[in-house]
Amino acid sequence: MLIDAHVHIHPGFDRAVFLQSAADNLARAGAARGHPPAPGGLILTEIPGADVFDAFAAGRGLPRGWRAQAPSQDPEALWLQGPEGRELLLVSGRQFVSAEGLEILAVGGRPEGLGGQPAAEILARLGGMGLPAVLPWGAGKWIGERGRVLRALLDAAARPGVLLGDNAGRPFGWPKPGCFRGGPPVLPGTDPLPIAAAAQDAGRYGVVCDQPLPRARPAAALRDWLLRLTVQPPVFGRRCGPVAFAHRQVMLRAG
Repeated sequence: MLIDAHVHIHPGFDRAVFLQSAADNLARAGAARGHPPAPGGLILTEIPGADVFDAFAAGRGLPRGWRAQAPSQDPEALWLQGPEGRELLLVSGRQFVSAEGLEILAVGGRPEGLGGQPAAEILARLGGMGLPAVLPWGAGKWIGERGRVLRALLDAAARPGVLLGDNAGRPFGWPKPGCFRGGPPVLPGTDPLPIAAAAQDAGRYGVVCDQPLPRARPAAALRDWLLRLTVQPPVFGRRCGPVAFAHRQVMLRAG
C-alpha cells in the first residue's frame, strides 16, 4: 500500500477536493509504479483538540458521496468510500510539539497530554504505549539548538519504532539533512500547509508499505510494521521545487 505518512485536514480545506485529490494522487502514484489498482492510505496526524478522525468515524463532516466504515477489530482506522469507487484508508495519529520546539508524530493512536513535555519523555511515553514515533523535518526546525537536541535524541533512542519524517515541502536540490544519512528509516508525507491550495496535496509523496494490512485491523498492522522497521522502505512521489516552496511560504505568511 502507498501511504502518505503525514497529513492534516485543516479547517479551511474543501474536504471533497481533499479526499478526491488524495485518492487520485495515490492511484496515479501506484499506477506509475506498476501496482494493480488498490486503495492508498493517509496517516492523519492531528494536533491535540482536532477531531476530524472522530467526526468521520461518527459520520459527521464527510463530503457528499463519501462514507466511513470502521474496521471490525481496529478503532484507529477508517475505510473511506467515495464516488466512482474511490477508497482510502485513514489511520489515526497525533502531532505534538515538545518543550524544545521539536515536532513529534504518534502513528496509529490518539494519546493526549504529551505536548509541551521534553522530547525524550514524549518518545518514552509513546514507546510505552506501543506507538511508533516520527520526528518530521520542517523548515528551520532541525538547526541550531533544536538540531543538537534532535541528534542527542537519535543517539539515545536508537531503536526500532523511532523514525524520521520527510515532507513534500522540503525543496529538491536542498542538501539532505545529515541525520537522513545512516540514521533511522525516513517516512515521507506531504504535511499540507494551512492554505487553500494545499487541499490538493495529500497523496503526492509518501512511503510504500510492503506488508499486508488486513481490512479488519489495518492500523494495528501498520503500527507493527513500523515498530519493526530497521531499513529504509521505498518512497514514491517527489518534493516541491524551490520556487513552489517560496510561493507557499509567502502564501502561508500572508494568510
